[in-house]
This record gives sequence, structure tokens and C-alpha cells, in this order.
Amino acid sequence: LYCAPHALCGSLYFFTASAKLVVLNKENFDKVIGVTEIALVNFHADWCRFSQMLAPVFSEAASRFQGDPRVVFGTVDCDKQSELASRFHINKYPTLKIFRNGEVARREYRGARSVSAFVQYITDQLADVIQIVTNEESVRELLVAKKANIFVQVHDTASPLWHSIKKLASSFREDCVFFALLHVPIEKQKLLYYSMTANTEEYSDSLDNLDAVHSWVSNKCLPLVREITFENAEELTEEGLPFLILFYKPNDKDIIKVYTDQVQLIFYTPTAIRLPIHCSILESRSKICQFWL
Repeated sequence: LYCAPHALCGSLYFFTASAKLVVLNKENFDKVIGVTEIALVNFHADWCRFSQMLAPVFSEAASRFQGDPRVVFGTVDCDKQSELASRFHINKYPTLKIFRNGEVARREYRGARSVSAFVQYITDQLADVIQIVTNEESVRELLVAKKANIFVQVHDTASPLWHSIKKLASSFREDCVFFALLHVPIEKQKLLYYSMTANTEEYSDSLDNLDAVHSWVSNKCLPLVREITFENAEELTEEGLPFLILFYKPNDKDIIKVYTDQVQLIFYTPTAIRLPIHCSILESRSKICQFWL
């Protein structure tokens, strides 16, 4: 249940975050969220009845993680912090967004609004998602269909590379599966992409170039061209980016490759940073296509 902006959803009622919550504003938001492993932020409006109902539940859930430096429960009063509300495309109250290592997740929290549900969700988010393997051959038996599979061989678990991979695995836990073989000789370090439908691809740049590693993994986990489905349509539209959509006939699969190749040429900069736009495909006979049209 949500309130639309400026809707009258119940009687006027004001609440303030308890000491167990962090009240966020444009001055402290990036400082707090940027250094936190997992942050759950409640974008609310004091006049909204559903925001009022959520407040004590959210506060109690926050208290369960008091003293854990990895977790922040934050609140943003969208009437007072309109810049933050606009920045994160808030169009209903309350909206619960998850941030991992300072980056907003593509999927909002849409689970149950209970203390136990919040606690379980955050506990799950803190779980290590990298599967440690004993050899490269075993990875092929563990590949997950319909997801990107990333495999890394690392020499030193105290290295910046391993720290970067762990952050990427946390950020893309819903889109990618990560495997790792640890303590290999330094000359054996490598980074691979596995797919159930495509050839294995090895990262070819220096593993010391962490920006390039981040860009390569990001592009594998979240490709520029994606198919729009009922499961991801709302997520994509809430990012507030313009769309370039290819509507294709079911028997014309070749056009997808042509479209993808052109998108790569046009919407990637020379430094491999993609421009802010969604490039998607829709099969013309699909139900989601009928919905969009």
C-alpha cells in the first residue's frame, strides 16, 4: 500500500526517527550511504497514513541491527528533502530502497512490511554470495541458466582485486552468480564469464585496473540490451531513464543481433562507459508487448 505524492492518506501525523535510525538529508546522504555495506532507506511523507503505519515497524527492525557497522536503516522525509526524492525518482510513499556499498539497487524492497521480514531480508543481503570452488572444472557443473556466471581466480584474498570482486558480487547478487578459486599462483589469476548459451569469455585487460574490472563485470551482469518482461518492467521504468525499444517478430531473431551491435556502437563511449538509456527488446506477440502498446 502506498500514498501518491500530495494525496490525502489519513489524518495529519508527524513522526521522527528514533536514535536507532539515521535521518538522511542532502548534506549527509552520500557520506552515510557511501560507506555502508547495506542500507535500507525509507522514503516517506509524514502526512501519508501508510508511512505512519510503517514508522514503528521500521524503527523496531532497525534496533535489531544496532551496533552492526555494516547496516544502516535510514529515513528521508520527501517533503523536506525534495532533491533526494527527485534524485531517486520517488513517486509513492513509502518507498523502500536498498543500497549496497553506496550504490542503489535496481529493485526496490517489495516484501512484507513486518519486523521479521525486514530482519530476514537484511540478513540475507549480508550473506556472502560468492561460491568458493576447488577447481575450474567444477564451475561448469554449477552454472545457473538465465544468469551471467562470473568466475575469478585470485592469488591474495587481502588484495584490492578480491575486495572489488566481493563488492561487485554483493551489488549484482540478483543478476549474476559468482564463483572463485582462491590462493592460486599470481600468474594464474584470471576472470571469466560463463553463459549457458554463449562461449566462455575471458577478461583481457589488467586485473590491476579495477575500474576496467568493474566495467567488464557490470556489462556482463547487466547487459545494455535486455528483454522487457513483466518481472523487470516496473524496475526499469522506475530508474527514470529514456527507452529505446526494438519490437521484433518472433521468427526474426537475426534482428536482435543487428540491434545489439548498433546499440553497442552508439551508446557506449570510447572509455566503455554506457550512456544513460535503456535499450530493450520486446517480442511482438508477448503479453508484456501488448501492455506497453
